[in-house]
Amino acid sequence: TEMNPTPSSVNDRARLRLPRLALLLAIAFLAAPLPSQAGSPTPAPLFLTPTTDVSLRHELQHAIDRGLADPEIAQRAAAVAHRVEVAGLAASAAAAVPVSVQAVVPREERAFSEMDRRLVQGRYLDHTDRLAGYVGEGLARRLQLELGDRLVLTGQALDSSITQQLVRVVGTFRTGIPEVDQGLVQIPLATAQQWLGLDHGATTVGVLLHDSWETDRVVARARQLLS
Repeated sequence: TEMNPTPSSVNDRARLRLPRLALLLAIAFLAAPLPSQAGSPTPAPLFLTPTTDVSLRHELQHAIDRGLADPEIAQRAAAVAHRVEVAGLAASAAAAVPVSVQAVVPREERAFSEMDRRLVQGRYLDHTDRLAGYVGEGLARRLQLELGDRLVLTGQALDSSITQQLVRVVGTFRTGIPEVDQGLVQIPLATAQQWLGLDHGATTVGVLLHDSWETDRVVARARQLLS
């Protein structure tokens, strides 16, 4: 089953100042049961979005991670991926264009999505990388980028300041989705955390379930644990 590597999220809405209980219940569960062939299990992505409120982010992040360790959830999860997703600007010597920056843990992302298998040139991100960028093929053309070229990313940090991060292109990918191929950059999660002042936080935690029909059960259990 192929998954869209850039599912929509409600990160911006999470900036609202909500009471604690409402905040814990305002997690985004963005998966629904998917049809399967002859009743066979179908993997399904499920996304949980911590608040961007710095005073509560770490508490909620830890609560989500504890919830994922719950046996009722853990036995139904095929993979878990922590991400930072932010809208920004990518600039080369040739041009500057709006992009979506998706920061990932390469080991987690290999199990969670198919991005490493969409490789066109170069290689996928590695756990030893720091200043590395995995760039959509269309975006590389727009910015006239080759492997090894420098790319400057500009985004808004957690404290609302505008900050920049230099990366070098280590690989290009093609998903067949124009919006993704022309507007997505993946970088290491640790790089984005330092760049955006997130410490060890994430903006999205993705869970790939073994069976899409377990989505409602997992959502209900997660809500129970987090409330």
